Amino acid sequence: MTQAWDFVNDAILWQTRNSAVLAAPIEEFEFTVRTMGTLRAEGIKTIADLIEKTDSELIRCPNFGMVSLSEIKRFLAARGLTLKSPENVKRMEAKRPWQTY
Repeated sequence: MTQAWDFVNDAILWQTRNSAVLAAPIEEFEFTVRTMGTLRAEGIKTIADLIEKTDSELIRCPNFGMVSLSEIKRFLAARGLTLKSPENVKRMEAKRPWQTY
C-alpha cells in the first residue's frame, strides 16, 4: 500500500508544480515562427495539449521537422516535461501496483 501512496503523492506534487506551465497558452513562450505556426495549425493551444503528442505525431505535421522537434524537446526538458511516448506510458503503468491488467 505504501507504493500506491508514494505514487499518488508524487503525482500530486508533480501536478502542483507544473499546473501553471501545463495550462499556459503556447503563445506565452518564444517558439520559432515555424514551430508556432505548426502548433497552431494542429490545434495545440496549451503545453498540456503539446505533451499529449508523440514525436511521430509532430514529425508528420507539415512544415515540422527535426529542428522544430528538437526545439520542442529542449523547451519541455527545461521544465521537466517530455512528449508522450510508449516508454513513458509503460513506466507509469509499472508505478501502479494496485491495478491489474
